[in-house]
Amino acid sequence: PFPRNRTLVYNYHAQVEAGTLPESYASRFDISGEFYVKQDTYDVNHLNAFAGALKNAKISIYNGQSTNESTKIYTPLPLAARVLENPFLIVYKDGY
Repeated sequence: PFPRNRTLVYNYHAQVEAGTLPESYASRFDISGEFYVKQDTYDVNHLNAFAGALKNAKISIYNGQSTNESTKIYTPLPLAARVLENPFLIVYKDGY
């Protein structure tokens, strides 16, 4: 069971990449941050509801020749993208 009255914090990382063949070119987008989640107790009819939020998010964008190097330069989210850090509700129903 999920711990009551506690906020859990996870490291979050996602990467999306598209490439070309036969030439080795790629476009890549990475986002990293901290994912906060806690049980939402506002509505007693939804005991499987949780509040989630991504915080301290940073992004890395690359477009060019593919390399095996994993060097990424992360920058803070632009102002227009900070909506990604807004809290959102997660409701589990029937195991999903």
